[in-house]
Amino acid sequence: MLNDLKKRVLEALSYLNDDKMQFYKRVQNTLSSFSGLNLTELSRRNKELLLDHLSRVNEIFDNYDIEVSQDYEKIAEIDRHKLLKILLNLCYRLSE
Repeated sequence: MLNDLKKRVLEALSYLNDDKMQFYKRVQNTLSSFSGLNLTELSRRNKELLLDHLSRVNEIFDNYDIEVSQDYEKIAEIDRHKLLKILLNLCYRLSE
């Protein structure tokens, strides 16, 4: 399981660090990296980290009506920065 998590974190980081990729793609691809992850096989620490960070991402998304990729343009710059920071922090903490 650790190898699976490590691969997913590395994949997510590659998306987050790709400044040439559109913002919505960076976020979508990063979140997709963790899709299908079996939470029951994670350590308690990593499970709590993942759930906490994803909850914080959802709190930001709750402020916007996002139905299609163009709707990501509605996200304020400060919230865009927060989203990327939360996701980067998640990846770094999971890789400790």
